[in-house]
Amino acid sequence: MAKTTEEAINFLLRNFYGSYSEWYVGVTASPDQRLFTDHGVSRSNDSWAYVPCVNDSVARATEIRFIKMGMDGGPGGGDSAAKTVYIYRKSYRTNP
Repeated sequence: MAKTTEEAINFLLRNFYGSYSEWYVGVTASPDQRLFTDHGVSRSNDSWAYVPCVNDSVARATEIRFIKMGMDGGPGGGDSAAKTVYIYRKSYRTNP
């Protein structure tokens, strides 16, 4: 089910641990492609999560909130189809 900004933040925080600076946040229309191919996240060895939002504005607001908390990432990626927020804990396998 698609989430509002607060619902998305709460969902993602349940999968979060450590320091915000150890994590990356982004928005996308294709979370599997972005996480596992583009960023090189390991499904089984890295910590990651994603959540669909009601629209791209909510996804971007969620992304910006996490960036302001200290997560790595840059606002403005994707297009209007980018309604999913993803996070992952950076490791030697990931880019960045």
